Parts: sequence; C-alpha cells; structure tokens
Amino acid sequence: MLARIEGEQLVYAGRVGTGFTQTTAGHVLEELERLRIEAPAVPVPREVLRLGVVWVRPERLAEVEHRGATADGLLRHPSFRGLER
Repeated sequence: MLARIEGEQLVYAGRVGTGFTQTTAGHVLEELERLRIEAPAVPVPREVLRLGVVWVRPERLAEVEHRGATADGLLRHPSFRGLER
C-alpha cells in the first residue's frame, strides 16, 4: 500500500505489486517488519481494509515509477524501484 505526501498530510495512493525481485522483497519485508502497527496510519478505502494487509508506520519513502494518476489520485501502473535511505 502506498501513500503520497499532500501538503502536510499523507493520502492513500494505491498499491504496488511489481518491481520486486525475490531478494528485494525479502529485504523490504525485513526493513518494514520493525514498523508494524495494528491499523492504517492514513485513511484508506473500505475495500482495502478487507485485504488482510500488514500495516506499518509511514517512516520510509519508496521510490515508485508510475504512468500517471487516476482522477481520484491513485497511481497508474506503479512499479517498485527501492526504498530511500
């Protein structure tokens, strides 16, 4: 799940499910595991809450390539490129 910075708030921006190698996915999981929380830190659509997502504190920036955004602000064709250090 992704959020983008809008002003001083985080806003749900969709989800990214491509761009991960098996190694990269393992590193990201290890990095984010320490940030686990019980509920999303930003408002998300109701259908997202039903997906069984593991939520994390929004403390890391992900570099995500995408092809624009929908009218409601969700990223089009997002692809993970890495976590910012």
